[in-house]
Amino acid sequence: MHFSEFLKKVSELYEENKPLVVFRHPNQTIVQAFWQSSSSLVNFDESDLNNGFVMAPFVKGEQKNVFISAEQQFQAVFNPEKSPMTRSGIARDLVEKGAEFHKNIVAKAIEVIKESEVGKIVISRKIDIPTETIDITIYLERLLEAYPTAFCYLWHHPSIGTWLGATPETLVSIKDVNLSTMALAGTQKFIESSPVHWGNKEREEQQVVTDTIISALELWSEEINASEVTTARAGNLLHLKTAIEARLHRDGLLDFSALVESLHPTPAVCGFPTEKAKKFILENEAYDRKYYTGYLGPIDTTENSAIMYVNLRCMEVLANTIRLYVGGGITKDSDVHAEWEETINKAQTMLKVLG
Repeated sequence: MHFSEFLKKVSELYEENKPLVVFRHPNQTIVQAFWQSSSSLVNFDESDLNNGFVMAPFVKGEQKNVFISAEQQFQAVFNPEKSPMTRSGIARDLVEKGAEFHKNIVAKAIEVIKESEVGKIVISRKIDIPTETIDITIYLERLLEAYPTAFCYLWHHPSIGTWLGATPETLVSIKDVNLSTMALAGTQKFIESSPVHWGNKEREEQQVVTDTIISALELWSEEINASEVTTARAGNLLHLKTAIEARLHRDGLLDFSALVESLHPTPAVCGFPTEKAKKFILENEAYDRKYYTGYLGPIDTTENSAIMYVNLRCMEVLANTIRLYVGGGITKDSDVHAEWEETINKAQTMLKVLG
C-alpha cells in the first residue's frame, strides 16, 4: 500500500470513530495499523491475551489498560522527504502559562526530598494549545518525519479519545525468554558541535533508575546484564541511557501483565520510592495525567513477543484544543528555574508537530 493510501485509510477509520492505532518502531520504515470493527472498550487485564495493542495509564483508576485487537490490520512504508520542518509559531506565553504554580510544586518537592527518604519526584504539567483545525494525519506524518529514532504512534478509541506521541523510551521488550529494557534519565538540549557534559545530579538520577529496574527484574530473571551509561539523542534533546538485558525464568508473556506492572511506573516517570513519590504527585500536580507516563505497545502471541514503550513526548487531541504533557525529575539538587526551562524544551517535540 502506498503511504498516501495508507493515510487516507487511517483518516477514514478515524472519521468513522473506530478503535485504531498506528505505530512505527524506532529506526524502522514500516508503519503498521490495527483497527477493530467493534467499538467496545476492552480492558486488557480482563481479556484473553491476543494479538493487538495495549495502552495503559500512569495510574489505573478511571483510566483502564485498554486493548485494541489486531483483528484487522494494514501497513505501508514511510520514506521521509527529509525536508526541514518549520519552527513552531505558537506563542511562548501559551507554553509558559502556569509558571508560578509549577515552580511552587517543584519547590515543595525539593523540600520534601531534603526532609525525608524520598530521593526523586517527577513533576509534570499540561499545556493547552487552542486550535481551530485538527488534522491527525498531518500530525502523524510530521511525527514520523521528525523523529525517526523514536516510537511514533497515533491511538484512538471512541470511549477514551485520541493521543499521538514520539517516545524515546522502551519500558520492556520480550521475545520468548529474552527481555530487554532501558534506563533513561537526565535531559539537556542537543547543540550541534557542542561537547556534552553531565553533572552529578543527572548521573545519580540515572543510576537510581537503573538500580530500580534491575531490582524489579530480579524476581523474574535468571540473569541480568547492564551496559555502560551512554548519551542518547531524542530529537532536540539528549538523555543518559543504560541498556539492560535479562533472561527470564519462564516465558515472560505468560505473566506479561504482572511483569510489566512490576516495572511501571519507573523512577524516570514517577520517582522513588515509587509509592511515596506517586502519592506526592497525585496530591500536588492538580491534574490527571491520564495516559501520559503510562505505557503502550504491541503484543504478538504468534511470535511470543511484546514490546512496551513509556508514553512520553505525547499530546492528547481534545475538542478545539491540543493538550501537551511535559515533566522532569526533581531531586535535592534541582533548581526551580532550570526545571521550568526543561519543560519548555521538552514541549518543543510536540510543538514542532503542530507547525
